[in-house]
Amino acid sequence: MRNRFFVILFLTIFICGCATTGYYHLKEEDLGVSDLSRFEDLPVPSGFKFLPLKSFISESGKLRVGVLEYYGKSFPYRIVKFYKENMPNYGWRILNIIESKETFLSFEKDSEICIVKFEYTGRKSHLIISISPLFKEKDKPSKAASKSPSK
Repeated sequence: MRNRFFVILFLTIFICGCATTGYYHLKEEDLGVSDLSRFEDLPVPSGFKFLPLKSFISESGKLRVGVLEYYGKSFPYRIVKFYKENMPNYGWRILNIIESKETFLSFEKDSEICIVKFEYTGRKSHLIISISPLFKEKDKPSKAASKSPSK
């Protein structure tokens, strides 16, 4: 009888303990904006480190292209919340969000597109911010104009 009591007590504690663990129960703290951003209108969450050897930046006049890689620690839902709240402050409009093993967020501003990719590994999470010109249908050359004349 006594053993049965301890088994029930142990199982109760174990089940209750499992129900309250997990990253979604951690204290909610908003991510701040880091000053490590390579472009003034692309915020980076605080606590992330820039990886210059894995990044690429090209600017020429108003044209800019870049793939900026950072690593740090955060959970996917916090990254989504950070970018949903902060990108509009810099003039970006959200296009879509895809959450899976990797999280993708797409934003549009003027004639540029920004794609934020976040992969949560638990140890060193990777954040990749890509920016490039956004060519709309009216900006693309027509197929007829791009073909060379045939003889």
